[in-house]
Amino acid sequence: MSELIATAASSINAFTLAKRVAAFNVPVLIQGETGAGKECVAKYIHSVAFGENAPYIGVNCAAIPENMLEATLFGYDKGAFTGAIASVPGKMELANNGTLLLDEIGDMPLALQAKILRVLQEQQVERLGSNRQIKLNFRLIACTNKNLEQEVAAGRFR
Repeated sequence: MSELIATAASSINAFTLAKRVAAFNVPVLIQGETGAGKECVAKYIHSVAFGENAPYIGVNCAAIPENMLEATLFGYDKGAFTGAIASVPGKMELANNGTLLLDEIGDMPLALQAKILRVLQEQQVERLGSNRQIKLNFRLIACTNKNLEQEVAAGRFR
């Protein structure tokens, strides 16, 4: 994936910038219209930064019901809620030493945005139903087709 062929000037510019960004372990936001290739750029950043063997975990925030998204991202311990018959690692844990892609992050509930921000700041996660902190080291790449500046101004995004 680190070798791509692009002919359009906009694509060449996007992948040139993506290659530069890959050198730094910082969260990345990719905005663009549906079908613009945001996930392809995210996979390229991951490939350049980590190679093909590091975990690349993608989560579509718009496709998972709001009440399940937190458990999906953070994981949970056995007994954390009705039906939690076993401990399950979250997507953030699974992305450790790799990349976590949060696709359509503009659809994530505000309360969950705050929890994700805390994980990024503290570099650790706590599964639902647990009091044990799990140290993490992953690159977050977030994608959206929304104008997040407008969403922030409207109070729908942090």
